[in-house]
Amino acid sequence: MAATVEQATSALEAKHNSMMSQLRTIQSLNTSATAEDRAAQALHSVSSALGGTASIDDITARIQSRSDVAHARLQQEPRDYSPTG
Repeated sequence: MAATVEQATSALEAKHNSMMSQLRTIQSLNTSATAEDRAAQALHSVSSALGGTASIDDITARIQSRSDVAHARLQQEPRDYSPTG
C-alpha cells in the first residue's frame, strides 16, 4: 500500500513539474508576443510621424516570421508528459 501511495505521489509530482514547465513556456510566449506588439506599434508610430510605411512592413514581416518559427518550434515539442508505468 505504501509503495502504491509513493508511486502515485511521484506521478503527481512529475505531472505538476511538467505543468509548471508548460506554464513557464506559455508565460514566456506571452511576454514575447507583448514585446513584439509594443515594438511593432512603436515602429508604426515612428513611421507615421516620418510619413512612410515601407520599412515598417519589412520589419513587421521579419518579426512575424520570427514569431512563426518560434511557434512552430513549440508545436514540435511533445505535449504528453504523462508518467509511464
